[in-house]
Amino acid sequence: MKVKLHGVEFRTGSQVPLGVFLDHLVENPIKGYEFGGFKRFVYVQSKDGYYSGLVITTKDIRQFIELMEKDGEIEINSRDVSPNSELAEFNFFIVNSKTGRGLYQHYYHSCALNTLGFMFRKKFAEFSKSICNKELEAAKKEKDKKAIKEKYNDTFDWNYICKKENFEKLLINMARVKSFDFTVATLNVDEPSLTPLSGMASRVSQSYGFDKQSSLSSVVSAIKKAVAGKLFDKAKLVGEDQYGEQQVIYLEDNLEVFAEFEFDEIAEKMKSLHPQDFNDSWFMKKMQSTYKSKLPFFSTPIKD
Repeated sequence: MKVKLHGVEFRTGSQVPLGVFLDHLVENPIKGYEFGGFKRFVYVQSKDGYYSGLVITTKDIRQFIELMEKDGEIEINSRDVSPNSELAEFNFFIVNSKTGRGLYQHYYHSCALNTLGFMFRKKFAEFSKSICNKELEAAKKEKDKKAIKEKYNDTFDWNYICKKENFEKLLINMARVKSFDFTVATLNVDEPSLTPLSGMASRVSQSYGFDKQSSLSSVVSAIKKAVAGKLFDKAKLVGEDQYGEQQVIYLEDNLEVFAEFEFDEIAEKMKSLHPQDFNDSWFMKKMQSTYKSKLPFFSTPIKD
């Protein structure tokens, strides 16, 4: 299984800068926080102008299934997880303290960037509110209190760094766009009959179809703006080239991947790893090396 280092960007407003929020997480690790149906642990450290982090997701599964070959026949066996243990998944990240650009390590079924982003958004809102409340306690005039409340309206945002030039070149080669399909990890169901589903579903898929009369330039422009937000778990665009042949563009195929590793290689190096010491782990050092090799890229803000 491949483990990839994706380019990412974290953003907050000017009132509560990203560094202030991450400093808060350095001093207040997230431990056993229930989010998205699983317990999450997040450890953050600061070093040499960047923040590094480890995200651990535990799953309350007491048994797992393995496939074995015995005497030329395939056999399925179940095994118990060790006593006082839980299955765990891991994700490391590095972000530049000034630009918020960096790396997020991900593999299949581990914590998606969107999941971490929404969790950080919630924690950021709680942290921002606590700062706001302290200022409100010191304020005496109602107009001052109103100004303080309006001041703290920033949110936490994130996105993958896409190879925009590749995606846009592919869009330009389209003679017609038929549809744009995407899946998001946040729910906003407007149809009343679907409302009961929103309480049980963890994600929702939407599809936008375009007829032949739709202006190509307008559709392409709208899709480029949508992709710029990049809050999708998955996104697919279907269209036709100038010869009438169907073309499909997958957003995940156009993400910046800075390095790839084999899962087994990393797992072997993580034996007896203490989360609070993650910054000195073998894999974190590999990520630090990749980050430093591309430092000019990560230290330069993205231009809209």
